[in-house]
Amino acid sequence: MRMKIHTTVLFLLVTFVYVSAIEFKLTKNGNTCILFNAANSSQIKISNGTSEKTFSFDTASVDQDKSDCTTPQLWLSFPNNVKGKFLFRKNAPNNSTSVDILVQFVPSVVFTGDSNTGIKVADDTSNKMSPPYLKSYECTAEESIGFNRPDNYTVDMMVSNVRLQAFDVQSGQFSDADMTTVPTTEPTTQPQTTEKPTTEHNNGTTNSTTEPTTQPSNGTSEHTTEHSNVTTAGPTTTPLVPTTTAPNPPLNKFELRNGNDTCIIFYAGISFKITYDKTDNKTAVATINLPNATQIDQGRSTCNGTSNSQSLSLDFFNGWKLSMKFGLENKVTMLVKADNEKYSLQTVTLTYVIDTTRFPDAAKAGETVTVTTQMPVSTLEATGSYKCQKDVTLNLNATDSNHPISMNTQNLQYEAFHTGNFTGFDGRIYN
Repeated sequence: MRMKIHTTVLFLLVTFVYVSAIEFKLTKNGNTCILFNAANSSQIKISNGTSEKTFSFDTASVDQDKSDCTTPQLWLSFPNNVKGKFLFRKNAPNNSTSVDILVQFVPSVVFTGDSNTGIKVADDTSNKMSPPYLKSYECTAEESIGFNRPDNYTVDMMVSNVRLQAFDVQSGQFSDADMTTVPTTEPTTQPQTTEKPTTEHNNGTTNSTTEPTTQPSNGTSEHTTEHSNVTTAGPTTTPLVPTTTAPNPPLNKFELRNGNDTCIIFYAGISFKITYDKTDNKTAVATINLPNATQIDQGRSTCNGTSNSQSLSLDFFNGWKLSMKFGLENKVTMLVKADNEKYSLQTVTLTYVIDTTRFPDAAKAGETVTVTTQMPVSTLEATGSYKCQKDVTLNLNATDSNHPISMNTQNLQYEAFHTGNFTGFDGRIYN
């Protein structure tokens, strides 16, 4: 059974956002055993290297013959005889469940002119959906699900506003949702300051003015990860003056290609907090989101940099750039991966322009500033990606404590030294 539903979410009691979604139900002998909701924009992409086909979830229906309640599995039928399978498993040791996803297709049916008539099966490599037993899984953020590559074909699935359950479905309704896998925004502990209320501008920038002197705040805690310049925040105290929270940054996915091959995949919501001087001799902090209109700077980005490196450079606004450099260890050749190869994110560089729109009353309007941070060594296998769904704050200007500049990421996942034209994340995921 399939039906269109609309979910209403209330923000600040005054603004309503309507998310169009689709609901799949598997019912056998009068009992509903599997529930699966997803946004209409969720989709499967299949590529044969020369062309790509997209199949939206709102074109799918439940395959009643293949789907089963005894061994819980939901099969969805898409146009062109494309199938999606969601197999639910119970893991007894830790009372959790896992969801194995596969996509099945016949190339000659999907692509015009493709003579391959064999059935291709792509298995997911992410294992992202793992709710506790007897609860439903829910994730409102957009998730990219990677698959292995059957022959020369690539499969990628993007889903959002997902909710699913296959065990202990009562009266056709979801049980309480486990939200532990939903990316959350954790407040960052700041020093106690004398602040004026912040004002939010319609360009996605939030500014707050602070007196020049600050006092440490008691009762706050902060712990540092293994990277000395990357921190995740602990609980915060109630601020003395209410402040306006900046809107969450949009999630963007960037894919750097070398011909038909993809070498870097970067997915995150990014915001910057930039401290600047004002004309009244006070300082202010501008919170600025990386916009959806951000583009890859093809001239500065490279899949074949010097000293076994790859770089991703992003252009946004007018003159702003965010650049990331990745380095590979134990490299034998740029064309072949060795079994023991590892890579790391080495540097992050931000170039920004102090304009009067994003930096009101700036004392140095028109100035271009570049800050770079060297990342501590933390290597990943060359066949894996790094993922962190929690907020992570990276200090970009550690040498100037009076003008801190930070980059915050949400739902971060990246992979460098990726090979082939597959646009999903490969191999093992490192957290």
